[in-house]
Amino acid sequence: MFRLNKPMILLAAALFISSSPPSVKAESNLINWKFAKNIEIQKEGNYQSLFLDEEVYSGAREDLGDVRIINEKGQTVPYYLKNGYGSSSEQETVYSSEALPGREENGNTLYDFKIIQEEKNTDILGETLKADLPDQPFLKKVEVLGSYDGLKWEPVKEDTLYNTGEVKNDTIDLGMAMKFSYYRIKVIGNTEKIVLPGLSLIHSETTESFKEFSEKKTPEFTAVEKGKQTIVTIENKQRLKTAKVSLKAEGNFRRTVEIEDGSGSPISLSGEAELYSANFKNTRIQNTGLTFQVPSAAEKIVIKISNEDNAPLGIKEITQEYAIDQIVFEKSSGGTYQLLYGNEEAEIPQYDIEEFQRFIEKETVSEAVLGSALQRPKAAEPKEKKVYWFQTEWVFNIIIGLTSILLIVFILQKMTNVKK
Repeated sequence: MFRLNKPMILLAAALFISSSPPSVKAESNLINWKFAKNIEIQKEGNYQSLFLDEEVYSGAREDLGDVRIINEKGQTVPYYLKNGYGSSSEQETVYSSEALPGREENGNTLYDFKIIQEEKNTDILGETLKADLPDQPFLKKVEVLGSYDGLKWEPVKEDTLYNTGEVKNDTIDLGMAMKFSYYRIKVIGNTEKIVLPGLSLIHSETTESFKEFSEKKTPEFTAVEKGKQTIVTIENKQRLKTAKVSLKAEGNFRRTVEIEDGSGSPISLSGEAELYSANFKNTRIQNTGLTFQVPSAAEKIVIKISNEDNAPLGIKEITQEYAIDQIVFEKSSGGTYQLLYGNEEAEIPQYDIEEFQRFIEKETVSEAVLGSALQRPKAAEPKEKKVYWFQTEWVFNIIIGLTSILLIVFILQKMTNVKK
């Protein structure tokens, strides 16, 4: 009977291993980025910021998901993106008042004031009262009442007014904005006959706003006449996120416009879709800017100006205002840093640093500087491993089959020997 020995089994195993497809070691994914820019790091501040420039927008994906920062060790550095900043402004409105005759009531003195409304058809609104205090030292508990008509009064607040000669308290915080037209100050136990000659109502309003980071440039453009229209085509090869375009033309005019990208898709505007300019002796009005509802990164922006029967506009210049982004990252060392971009296959990164943005804004953030674009070396093509005849797929399949048969025969032979 055919017998298998140890050398035969080892030979089969060797053929099996040598015929297996070779494993390929994965390349570092950072090689797949096309462009790089050196970052000039500032010495002060643990956190650094930098603004992306036209070269980055030209070479990166529109969503900026392929932007990376690496340190001198080639490690990626977490960052977050900002496209603007918030600001707040406070506006204070002060209402004066007319003092009405005061009177005594059970040892207390009542002082009534009518708030003067500066603008008609608007509500009186205020949350702070400021009293005119006498020069004599005093400390008095007061009650504040409010009224809409000077007849029916509602209790509002209890407080204390005083003047020591060195410090004084002449304001009463009402706790919330009130719409009363009349205020009554009741001075409790006014045996000293403290007089309050005047009263002001103050309303403070804080307005929060958000302003996008932006830059301006003068782009290349062409203007051609087609029928009763002037077709203006603005070149945006860098794919900058255009937020507004402004046209400079002479004369008095008023023209409706349509605006679209190079593929013919309309671009929605914020405000009127028209351009006009009127410059006369006593009148000067102008609107020559078109603001987009959403910034567009289209490579061509087409403006169709309807001239009707008027002469075409002589367009002298166009200004393009585009949104820019700021990157903020933590400086982990004093070594070199680079910005990488240009990889269509890259996934959008998710970093923890995004969760701490509001805290980082309170730290010292230094502004780093981007250098010129650098062409990165292309990834080397993997060398084709020489495949011998016994490593081809059909030989591999035959060897697998023979090996399986030999192993089955070997097992059956062992089982037969055991029975004997």
